[in-house]
Amino acid sequence: MADIGEDRTVRLASIVAVDIVGFSTMSERDQRNAARKVENLRARIIEVAGAHSGRLFNTAGDGFMLEFTSAGAALGAIQDILDKRGKKEPPVRVGAHVGDVVVTATQDLLGHGVNVAARLQELAEAGTALVSAEFRSMARSSPTAAFQSRGQKPLDNIEQRVQTFEILSSASAPRAPCAV
Repeated sequence: MADIGEDRTVRLASIVAVDIVGFSTMSERDQRNAARKVENLRARIIEVAGAHSGRLFNTAGDGFMLEFTSAGAALGAIQDILDKRGKKEPPVRVGAHVGDVVVTATQDLLGHGVNVAARLQELAEAGTALVSAEFRSMARSSPTAAFQSRGQKPLDNIEQRVQTFEILSSASAPRAPCAV
């Protein structure tokens, strides 16, 4: 870890951004029920992250930011989040990136690594995960890894286009080769 101040360090991390699809509409129709669904999903996401040696480091209403020490662990958590969705659970979309992050005094994470994951999550379709080439490179040796190239994408407020890949679900992984 690089030291950038008394209480801030920079480190490499696997960042996963999760967002509930259609939360505003769901909340508009029944705010209490929408809040209950968010709370239930948050509890499951915290449990899944912990089971894969990760942690929830930030929430913003219907969004969750997770940190993992390895892309392989993050991949396992993403697959559990997407493939083991409960019947009444709202659909989510996921973005993931491996990059440098700044650790604040409150253990929040900031920086390019977080921004790329969040922007990828914004581009993901409901029920899918869109990841960067850096994430794919680090996670591709996982036995459950299967990716499909989605091309280079421009991300809001990021200068360079990012090479993106969709994580294929566990159900489709055996039929789909790992895209190069």
